[in-house]
Amino acid sequence: MRDSLINRIVKHKLVKNCQHGFVKNRSALKNLLVFMEEVRNYLDLGYPVEVIYPDFQKAFDKVRHGRLLLKLEARGISGNVLRWFGARIR
Repeated sequence: MRDSLINRIVKHKLVKNCQHGFVKNRSALKNLLVFMEEVRNYLDLGYPVEVIYPDFQKAFDKVRHGRLLLKLEARGISGNVLRWFGARIR
């Protein structure tokens, strides 16, 4: 069933070319390698690069959600960003 669903998604082009993880020959490792190549290209051109790569599973599945929001707010995260986090964990 999984393969049938994946084949249908790929056939109807419902997945972007940059999607990794559920598509044959596009592992999470390949995603990281493609990303690192892109970062390296920007650095070679002299552009500054900042990266945030959060592990949302650990952040949202293993802590109290209300406490996480309070900690984010205490560290200066507010407004739309804080609301975005709040919407994701409720």
